[in-house]
Order: sequence, then C-alpha cells, then structure tokens
Amino acid sequence: MPLPYCSDYPEKIFSEVGWHDIFVDYVGSETASYGRIKTFKQDIKEKRHPMNSYFVIGRKDN
Repeated sequence: MPLPYCSDYPEKIFSEVGWHDIFVDYVGSETASYGRIKTFKQDIKEKRHPMNSYFVIGRKDN
C-alpha cells in the first residue's frame, strides 16, 4: 500500500497548487549526489523508478 502523499510525479502536485519553474531531481543522480553517494542514471522524463526519493525546486508567487 502506498504511503500517504506519495507520488512518482511530484511536479504535478506542485503545479496543481500554483508552483512554477519546477525542477525535479532524484537521489543518486549526478547533479544531486554531490559525490556523497554512488550515482546512477535514469531518465525520469521517460520512466520513473518506483520508490525514488525526489528533490523538487520551484517558485510560488504570493
């Protein structure tokens, strides 16, 4: 059973509540590991790995 508030597409949730300029990255990507963990490559635009943890950056104007 999925955890509450889980989504493989967090950018959709953020855009639905008014966020824009959204950037999504995942734990283990080359741009998010900062050399601390082993990196692995996946194309999150095509297919998302189940149980990923995502970093989401965006803006919301008040």
